[in-house]
Amino acid sequence: MPTPTLLKTAVEALNDRLAELTTEATPEQLAYLSKSVQNMAGQGTILDVVALTDDKLQELIAAATAHLSSMTDAETHALSMIDTAKTDTLDEFNTTKINALSDMVTAKDSHLSEMGTAKTGYVTDINAEGTTQVAAVTAAGAAFADINDVPDESTIMTEVNAVQANLDAINDIPGGSTILTEINNASADGLAIEPDSLPFIFGILSRNHDYSWGYGDFTSQLGQWYSNSQDDLFKVLTGFNNWSTDYIGWQRQPTLHFLQGNNGSFIHREKNEKYANSSNQYQYPNAMLGVVFVKNTTGSSMTRTFYFGGSSYWSSGYEGAAVHVGTPNNTNQNKASISSISWNNIYNYTSSTDNFGGQSVSVTIPANKTIALVLYTSGYYFASPSSMYSFFEHWYIYNFRSNFLTSGLEVDVERTLKAWQRGGAGLTNTYQLWN
Repeated sequence: MPTPTLLKTAVEALNDRLAELTTEATPEQLAYLSKSVQNMAGQGTILDVVALTDDKLQELIAAATAHLSSMTDAETHALSMIDTAKTDTLDEFNTTKINALSDMVTAKDSHLSEMGTAKTGYVTDINAEGTTQVAAVTAAGAAFADINDVPDESTIMTEVNAVQANLDAINDIPGGSTILTEINNASADGLAIEPDSLPFIFGILSRNHDYSWGYGDFTSQLGQWYSNSQDDLFKVLTGFNNWSTDYIGWQRQPTLHFLQGNNGSFIHREKNEKYANSSNQYQYPNAMLGVVFVKNTTGSSMTRTFYFGGSSYWSSGYEGAAVHVGTPNNTNQNKASISSISWNNIYNYTSSTDNFGGQSVSVTIPANKTIALVLYTSGYYFASPSSMYSFFEHWYIYNFRSNFLTSGLEVDVERTLKAWQRGGAGLTNTYQLWN
């Protein structure tokens, strides 16, 4: 079977021959040519397909060639762009690296310079201080040398040796002596008072309980303590007074006591009988007096609940029971400026009973001040058997540690000890206890 190219050639040749013979061909020639055309008639379509195929092939080849050329151009452009971007990025990275290294070097040099300057300053200061100290030590050494330069004729060393011998004799303590232990126990804060302890002052004043024999008795001279005359009461209790023998006859001298237990409580209870000399004995009975000094260490006023109780008798109007609060006119930081104490009666009781029950009352402690919290009760007279007077005496505080003292409140140990130990010591005004 001829290839499309050969068929195309044959058709084209026959076509040319027909053109040549059209005008002058014989019938036999025309018949031959007609037969040839008839035989080739079925090849016409093939010729058309071949012609079309070649054209399309050329178009496809041309399109493929153009596309390949375009791809080659695109590839070349892309590679060129990548090379350019890579070069730009490397250049930028190198520039950043160089700048960072330059900044680091600059910072390092700056810090080293600052450290060098500081070191020089410190060394200079140390050298200057060392020179000063050496000069002081040298001067002290020279002074000691002058002191120790004792003339040959002086008797000073003989006298010093004699004093030393006396001291040795004083310090020659027997092996079984406890004096050093007692001294050590009393050396902390003046006394062996533990930081968490709650000291206060308590005493029992006789008034006319033991009749009018001897010194120190009184009846109505110092006022009605269930409601007023608190300053006189406080003067008796603390010793800040100038009385010689009046008003200060104690059945039990004021002394240091401590609130006990986790709750912080103290209870005095006692039953006694006295020979019946006069009704004054029960109309002006024993006075149980106690004071707790409470310090507010904060910058804000604080109000707490005070729990207490005790006995009371009521007949002459000079017995009963009471709670008083004394407040200074300045703060602890300015204690030298304290010049007065204001008193406030916050509770009183005017009946007869062996125990007026557990009471509670609100107490305000101003910021940065120490108050004096005073509880007064009187002996309860309940019977007179066979020329005798029978009394029951009761005074107590409870829940002071657990309910009264909170953060910022504490017992003022300094003023407690001052009130107990000094007993006034020539001071006659109660406010001087705060100075």
